[in-house]
Amino acid sequence: LVWNLARQLEPLADLERRSMALLRGDDHSPWPDADGEIGSVVQTLRHVWAERAQTERINANVLARLSSVMAAAPVGLAFTRNRTYELVSAELCRMLERSEDSLVGHPGDAIFASHDDYLAIGARVAAAFAQGEVYTGDWRLLRADGSQFWGRLLARPVVAADPSAGTIWSVHDVTEQVEDHRQLQHAATHDALTGVLNRKGFEQAMAELMAQAVEPAGSLVMIDLDRFKPINDSAGHA
Repeated sequence: LVWNLARQLEPLADLERRSMALLRGDDHSPWPDADGEIGSVVQTLRHVWAERAQTERINANVLARLSSVMAAAPVGLAFTRNRTYELVSAELCRMLERSEDSLVGHPGDAIFASHDDYLAIGARVAAAFAQGEVYTGDWRLLRADGSQFWGRLLARPVVAADPSAGTIWSVHDVTEQVEDHRQLQHAATHDALTGVLNRKGFEQAMAELMAQAVEPAGSLVMIDLDRFKPINDSAGHA
C-alpha cells in the first residue's frame, strides 16, 4: 500500500521540484510525465509558463529598443517602474555624475536633494496621471559629489490606463533659468542700491503677514522722512 501510494505521489513530487526550479530561473529541467489531475495541472503550468516566457521576450525586445533610443538622446531620460530605475540614458548619468549601475535597480529618491521633495513629487505625478495629464515641475536634484542643481522633470505614463506599467522621465538642467528668474523677482521687489524691500516688495510681505494672522494683532505705522536725500549725499548711505 505504501509502495503504491509513493508511486502515485511521485509525479506530484516531480512537479514540486520542477516548480522550485522555475522559481530559481532554471527552465531546462524536464516536466513530469503524469496522467489524471496531476497531468492536467502540469499541462496548465506549462501553458502559463510558455505565455510568461513569451511576454518576457517581448518586454526584453522593447527594453532593448528603448535602451538604444535613450543612449542616443541628447536629454536626460529614465524609465521607472515600482519607484525603481530600470533604464537610464547616458546623458542623465552625465548630468548626475553617476554611473548607470548606481542608478539602475535603485529607488527613485536617489537623485533628489530632499526626501520630502521626492514624496511631494510622487503625489503630484499621481494627481496629474489621474487627470490624464503629463507632469512638469522644477526640483532640486543631487549629483554624486553632493552638489545640487535645478532639474525640470517631465513625466508621462508608458500606458495611460495603467500607471503601474511604468513612467518615462525627461530631465533638463534649468539651474541658470531658475537663478535668472529669482534675480528678476528680487530686483522687482528690492531696492537696487540698499537691498531693502521696495514699496512693491513691502506690500507683498505685508499681505503675506496679514494672511497668516488669525486676528488683527497689531498696527501698521508709516513714517515719511522729508529732505532725507541731502543726508545721504553729505554723510553717505551707510
